[in-house]
Amino acid sequence: MKIFSLLLLLSGWQLLSAQPCTNEAMAVKAGKWKPGIQGSIRNIAKADLAREKAFLTALQKKISTGYAPAGLEVHYSTVWSKGPELSYAGDPYHLAMYLLRYLCDDSPKGYYVEYSSATNVVVAVNQLFIMDNLLAAPLPADHFRGYLRLFKKPEKKDGAIYMGTETTDNGNVKEENWLVTKGDTLPFRFLSRKEYLLLTKSKLEKKSKEGETGLKAYLDKVNEQLKKPEQELARTAVCNWNDEERFTGFLAEGERFSFYPVLPDMCYYNKGLPKSSAQFISVKYKYSVGNAVFVENIEGLRKVLSFDYLRSLLAK
Repeated sequence: MKIFSLLLLLSGWQLLSAQPCTNEAMAVKAGKWKPGIQGSIRNIAKADLAREKAFLTALQKKISTGYAPAGLEVHYSTVWSKGPELSYAGDPYHLAMYLLRYLCDDSPKGYYVEYSSATNVVVAVNQLFIMDNLLAAPLPADHFRGYLRLFKKPEKKDGAIYMGTETTDNGNVKEENWLVTKGDTLPFRFLSRKEYLLLTKSKLEKKSKEGETGLKAYLDKVNEQLKKPEQELARTAVCNWNDEERFTGFLAEGERFSFYPVLPDMCYYNKGLPKSSAQFISVKYKYSVGNAVFVENIEGLRKVLSFDYLRSLLAK
């Protein structure tokens, strides 16, 4: 009788294990945190690096303690890297989290972890990845534009600075960016019309000397604008990204193809703090739209990464 019962138990287990994988079952499967491929360490002083590693370790521990992934694994990596210049007010470093779902297949396990996805969350210190990567440092003198481009004006929202959302992949992927700063001030400043015009004039004159033709009309337009009253020239420049190598006029805020030229504002930073100090923190949420597993996990991460918590990490 005992043998018969054991056979029934084994038979039931085999039937249970042979049940086909379903997306519904995978969506609620307990997830994991896994260290991913770690990024580079470049031009960071030893003492600063030790503090920055401790910062990111504590951050990852806080997130993994307050949020349990479901239906996917979170592969996380860290990066400490900057250029060799000595003008940085703060080191850039970040924690990146890649969300990879459990998907059904014909393997013995019946499922696998997807190899890549568009869904990820990045918490960066002294670094903002939009605007061609804003850092706590002046732009290099040989920067090819002489400014960074901002495509949406920041606004205070939900206790932080909302930097806008970009939709890509035919509306299937969204990327939203947030900024947590001291007193909700910005670590960059907007160029005035006069500043942009003078920069454009310098570029056009240089190209003319190098032999490029057909630039006179654009130079005339710049010089005409520079004769405007100082009050008008002091207005924030709203420029046309189709018009950067030329100049035909400014655009209105929010107009199609418009952008704001900006520069890092070095007056924002406390120069007396160690380079490892968090002087501002940015958060990027990039996620596939309409997928319940991604949506629920992103919301779980948002709750842990509250703006009050992130603000508490800023250097005092």
